[in-house]
Amino acid sequence: MTNLLFFSTGFMLGAIILCIYIFFDRKKARNKKMSDQIKLQKDLEYQITHDYLTGLYNRRYLAKKLDNFDEECNEMIGLIICDLDELKQVNDRLGHKMGDRLIIEAANILRSFSADNVIVARLGGDEFAIVITGQEEWQIEELVDDISNKVIQYNQSNRSVLSVKLSMGYAYSYYSMGMVDELFHLADKNMYKDKNRKKQSLTNNY
Repeated sequence: MTNLLFFSTGFMLGAIILCIYIFFDRKKARNKKMSDQIKLQKDLEYQITHDYLTGLYNRRYLAKKLDNFDEECNEMIGLIICDLDELKQVNDRLGHKMGDRLIIEAANILRSFSADNVIVARLGGDEFAIVITGQEEWQIEELVDDISNKVIQYNQSNRSVLSVKLSMGYAYSYYSMGMVDELFHLADKNMYKDKNRKKQSLTNNY
């Protein structure tokens, strides 16, 4: 009788332990599945909002943010358009792999200026945009100068075949609502002025 009771108790204890093991094992599996789903969701969100080559925000993300500033959230706003000069020549002379590397180097320089109120995005190809909110116009001008100086520092410290050259133009408004299209047009126009000025300067030096 004692042996039977001992066996019965042991069997029940074993069954309880097995049930506990199965419960926690299933819970662990559920948690892993949930964790995998969350990771997948984050990966998808990242892919939707970020440029695949540089890791900067992409045009889609920037457009959504600008729509918000244009229609709902009124802010002091500055927009800088940056164009990577001579990318076509690099692609033709050294290949698209080196061209991609040049894009990445330029993106890394611009990324260093990211902040809570500064969005850096790649529009596509050789073009980038920086949106700054809550700043005065002189601070936008200062940022353009800082970017130019950072490019110079990069080229001086990385003496290689690749040299980063950026043409930049900015536009500014004390309010963002209803102004985004005009800001884009003006910043783009000023960027081409900078590009043409550099070309003219090179021509005059020959």
